[in-house]
Amino acid sequence: MEKINDWFSVEKNNNNITIVFNDNPNDKDYNKYLIYYANLYAQKERINILFDCSNINYFPINYIYKIVVLMIKMEETHRNYLEKFTIKVTNPRIKTLINLVFDIRPPVVNYEIIS
Repeated sequence: MEKINDWFSVEKNNNNITIVFNDNPNDKDYNKYLIYYANLYAQKERINILFDCSNINYFPINYIYKIVVLMIKMEETHRNYLEKFTIKVTNPRIKTLINLVFDIRPPVVNYEIIS
């Protein structure tokens, strides 16, 4: 597992990527995550991603906008290169925020939310 910053770490195993988030993001770490995430698709290979959000206890509501914008910008990339994604979430408040994001902008590929 490679620590990218204080908020997230990444493990790559062929075309399977796990992103593990820590407690609470700050603006700098969150913005770095958005850039890092977009760059995962640079090799133009199909990938599967597990987002492990089980450590997140708080997520600022103003970050929702940035996620939705990223999802809109990356729709074509996701269709072409994201096979499937899974979100592991244990905090009910965080799960509610994820559902809110997907209500605003539904994902364009298969996904699963697990506990």
